[in-house]
Amino acid sequence: MSSTTTLLMVATMVGLALADLSIKQSTGRIAPALGTLISTVAALALPVGWTIIAAVRGEVVLTRDGALWSIATGLAFSAATGLVFLIFGTGATLSAAIPTIRTGGLLLAAALGFVVFGERLTWQYAIGFVLAVAGIGLVATSQAS
Repeated sequence: MSSTTTLLMVATMVGLALADLSIKQSTGRIAPALGTLISTVAALALPVGWTIIAAVRGEVVLTRDGALWSIATGLAFSAATGLVFLIFGTGATLSAAIPTIRTGGLLLAAALGFVVFGERLTWQYAIGFVLAVAGIGLVATSQAS
């Protein structure tokens, strides 16, 4: 994995963590539907600016499939954001809910990688997968004790 990829992944982790923290902070201070709407509208600022810069550079590509999958991405992220608002509204803690959600999501995404894209499953990955599932169980039940 390149250092650029690693840096981008760390930046993405920070962005997701800040988003989760922000949702937790807004819980009880805004209706979940309105919080989801406002966060979605606010999220437009960065990609609008990025698209303008890319258009000036002649780097904008648009295909039907690309647009449809991008719409699916937006709907999935909006649904996930709304669900996190609702989850925090039940009293779930940031330290238990988010690791459980993120780890479960990454396991599902990995499974899709194997099934949909035929990605290679190694014994190291299988062991890591089992450990991650065990970790989800431990984290998810840690607040109950």
